[in-house]
Amino acid sequence: MAAGLSAVSCASWLETSSPSVVDADFVFSDFGTGKDVMLGAYNSYISVVNEGTVINLEVIGSDLERASVGIIANQIGAAQLYGPEGTSYDVPNFDINDRSLAKWSTFYSVISLCNNIIANIKNLPDYEQIIGAAEPSDWSDLLGQAYAMRATCYYDLARLYGDVIYMTEDQLGQDIKTLTGRDEIIEKEINNLIAIEPLMYRVGENNHLPDQMTRNYVQGLIGRLCFMEAGYATRRTDLGDDFYKDADGNVLTFETWGTDDERNAAYGRRTDWKDFYAMAVPYLESAVNEPGGGVSLITVDPRSDKEGRSYGNPFQYYFDQVTKQVMPMESIYEVTMKQEGGGSRIAYNWGRG
Repeated sequence: MAAGLSAVSCASWLETSSPSVVDADFVFSDFGTGKDVMLGAYNSYISVVNEGTVINLEVIGSDLERASVGIIANQIGAAQLYGPEGTSYDVPNFDINDRSLAKWSTFYSVISLCNNIIANIKNLPDYEQIIGAAEPSDWSDLLGQAYAMRATCYYDLARLYGDVIYMTEDQLGQDIKTLTGRDEIIEKEINNLIAIEPLMYRVGENNHLPDQMTRNYVQGLIGRLCFMEAGYATRRTDLGDDFYKDADGNVLTFETWGTDDERNAAYGRRTDWKDFYAMAVPYLESAVNEPGGGVSLITVDPRSDKEGRSYGNPFQYYFDQVTKQVMPMESIYEVTMKQEGGGSRIAYNWGRG
């Protein structure tokens, strides 16, 4: 009897899998562990937006002043960047190969995590109930965050690279090497966001803070992506007349402003550009007029000194909230940033922007 029990016990122990080896069904059997996967995507996204390519190349010359002082002074020249109104400046060529490759791969690692989240939520037994509900739930909101993060990555990829590889939850595990036109990608991502937007929480609802993507953020993102599609952009002319398509596979036509045969490029906008402005309006209006209880525009500065003198600077009050580690009233989404050491200027650069 003892020997028999011992054999059964040993066999059962040998057949038990290690708790460190889990599959997707186990992870997404509980919302908490599913949420952890999304947190991993946020952490990866933080690393790519803090990477040097962003600081070097984005919005140089804009009033955000996000580029570091060293880049402005040494590579561009402050006199060119902040010259009199109406003057122009030359932005030097940057060798971004090393940083660009790292940025590219990190974007796709984030996209891969989002695709896994989307696919596994779609595989939940009650998925149809989740997306068919009249109100947001934990799972529908998590699905929305994954769609929002993925769309944000494709927005940046389209801005920086143009036509890129398009991977969705339907291509998990596939080795895709072909390019998809930027318009098809962005339009499909817009459609996904429009479908999931009503099933997400706003800032302040269900303990949601601006450290995660919310319904407020998605409404603004829909508007931003629509503006991208409505605006002018450089597109390639060496990929065939039928390369650029919309989300339904229809070949697009463009209002072309100029071409460069040497570089196989054309600068123009879609002939249906007005449709995207119209599409953006209700979402941007909702973002402004129905922000929920967790976010509001700062129009009054409540601060005063010990002598009772009012500061009267609502614009600066936002930055005062940031530095005091109080959740700023105007923040819709914040990329988490730690205090830097060792002379790094990243936090300073982004704080100015």
